[in-house]
Amino acid sequence: MKIAVFTDPHLGYVQYGNYEREEDFYNTFNNMIDEIIKEDVDLVINAGDIFDKPTPSARSIYVFKSCMERLAKPVLSVIGNHTITKRKNFLSPDYLFDNLVFLQDNPYLDEENSIAIVGCNYVTAIEHEALSDQIKLLGNKIKNYNTKILVLHQALQEDFPLAFELGENEIDYTMFDIIIVGHLHNRIYRRVGDCQIIYPGSVTRSSIAEARDEKKNGKGYTIINIDKEVEIHNVNIQMPRDFLEVTVNTEDDIDKLQFSDFKKKPVLFINGSGSDIVGNRIYDKIEEIGKNYLQVKISYDEDKIEIENEEELENQIGLDNATDLLYSHIAEEYDDGAAKFAVGLLDKLSDGDSDSLSQAQSLADDYLDFLMRRDKRERAERTWDELDYYEREAEISLAIKPGMWDEPFFLKTGRMIHPFVQTYAPFKRCYAELVAPDKAYNVISVEEYNMIMDKD
Repeated sequence: MKIAVFTDPHLGYVQYGNYEREEDFYNTFNNMIDEIIKEDVDLVINAGDIFDKPTPSARSIYVFKSCMERLAKPVLSVIGNHTITKRKNFLSPDYLFDNLVFLQDNPYLDEENSIAIVGCNYVTAIEHEALSDQIKLLGNKIKNYNTKILVLHQALQEDFPLAFELGENEIDYTMFDIIIVGHLHNRIYRRVGDCQIIYPGSVTRSSIAEARDEKKNGKGYTIINIDKEVEIHNVNIQMPRDFLEVTVNTEDDIDKLQFSDFKKKPVLFINGSGSDIVGNRIYDKIEEIGKNYLQVKISYDEDKIEIENEEELENQIGLDNATDLLYSHIAEEYDDGAAKFAVGLLDKLSDGDSDSLSQAQSLADDYLDFLMRRDKRERAERTWDELDYYEREAEISLAIKPGMWDEPFFLKTGRMIHPFVQTYAPFKRCYAELVAPDKAYNVISVEEYNMIMDKD
């Protein structure tokens, strides 16, 4: 028997708020299905997260439907965390497709070849004991088959120790010959005794960490051949867009940042640390070449310069020219109004007496009030949908309060959300969910929240 296994295609994911990235996920999935058809497999297994959210777009549904029609085979499947839902009387979108066979309720039992395939849908970490019991029950049901396969969509402790959902001691590996796991996007293979644990990895990469793993292990899907022995090999799919990583620590490293001549604009990741001069030059360079990249992600830590005394500071910038320097720098970076405010504030603070400090405070309060009123006018003219990725991230990061997460929602769904108010027009209350450390926040409306929590 020949089995093709894929997981985590995340169809409909609009990464960076860019619809070209959404197309990348569709194109890669289409190419993978074409390759699986050429392989002429007997079975296909999906280990979860077909769509990126439980309310997929019509486009993503259409893409998956057309792919399944071309494949023309049943797909044994489990439901992942991105498409599972706790809403009352609300089904996962996975149930729209007749060719999907859900292993949690329909174990695949091949009596002729003595092959059994069982699976469990995703559950949160707080449900780990129930999941462990369910796995034991399934293992006992298929113990008399020669080849026993379990399909999960979970983070196992050995592979994701910082935020695992199922402990290593909660699975009896002697019950299974193969455990196929979705959820983690890197390709992983290991053995526990005679049991082989396989993470096929996501179909398309969505982070620099996955791009690094791709260089070592590839990206695509997995083929399992079951004859007298089990043979496993990975099949790589060509990614539609390059992810480039550049390390910049010195001024000489700036030359590594070049114009892109790729057919499709790549995503550029810049890492490094060093002086603020190098940091500023990085941003200057990106202004020059950034249009040649689909997205530029910068992670640069500026070294802190410690000044031991005023004489050293004077030698570096010249205190006599501090006012002119401050004015010209702020006017260039911001505007003339901000520069005048900074110079006026410096003048008041430099006197040092209580009256001057009081005037400085009043000056700062007046200018802040001006900025807030100006910002409010500008925001009133824009909608949330008009903000770019960075503006949305900044808006959410500033609005949510650490520790102020919705505990009832977490206890019911295992998902951590933070309430906040969109201050861009139209002003409205909603919730932010951090899906993963390297992904944008998922914004949940009050209406969607009420549906999940079964509120009127």
